[in-house]
Amino acid sequence: MPSIEEHYRLLVQNEISVLRAYYSRQHRRYRTTRLVVLVSAAAVPVLAAASAVPRWVLGLLGALATVAEGVQQVFQFRLSSLNALKTANELERELNLYVMGVKEYAGAGDVADSRFVERIEEIRRGADRATFETWQQTPTAVGGRKDAVDRGEGA
Repeated sequence: MPSIEEHYRLLVQNEISVLRAYYSRQHRRYRTTRLVVLVSAAAVPVLAAASAVPRWVLGLLGALATVAEGVQQVFQFRLSSLNALKTANELERELNLYVMGVKEYAGAGDVADSRFVERIEEIRRGADRATFETWQQTPTAVGGRKDAVDRGEGA
């Protein structure tokens, strides 16, 4: 059975893996939505020049670009992926220093273990703040509702 310290280290390693998977998924979603916006928006003037293309097709492409951009604004794929990657990198750096006994982790014992836990929790608090700030930005682009909500005029 692993010690408490070993168990905590394994939890941090698992958290790094989960964050990297989240980063990959969110970044792929960001690239997909951006590609949909670019292709559909670029296709509108090209197809408008062709007389055989019905107007509803042009409208559909414009709507598709708008919806894809709105999805990106609401779900903040880019910012949330970058926050996850930054957190994973910080956790991994700290884990490497701890495992190798470098800097403040030099010397064995409970002091190094306590410092490791404190530093990991500090990184997590920073990640929580970044996540909160990202999601606070979300409604601003959709109808200006953030200002109204901040003034207490509705949710």
